[in-house]
Amino acid sequence: MYKATYKAPQVEAMLTAVTGVDRVKTIESGHCTQCSKEVLGFDTDTYLREYLISGYCQSCQNKFILGGLI
Repeated sequence: MYKATYKAPQVEAMLTAVTGVDRVKTIESGHCTQCSKEVLGFDTDTYLREYLISGYCQSCQNKFILGGLI
């Protein structure tokens, strides 16, 4: 369904070690790397592009953005 953006194997290994979540497998299964919920879609292509990079669903992206502004 979704295809994660490419990151060097060393970067993927570091992300998995730090977060405990395999970013590629989680994205390709259609789930969020932050909250683990199933991804049901995105309001804009920008949210989708960010999901393919970070694995954050739209809701988690919004929380991250708002958390950084408060």
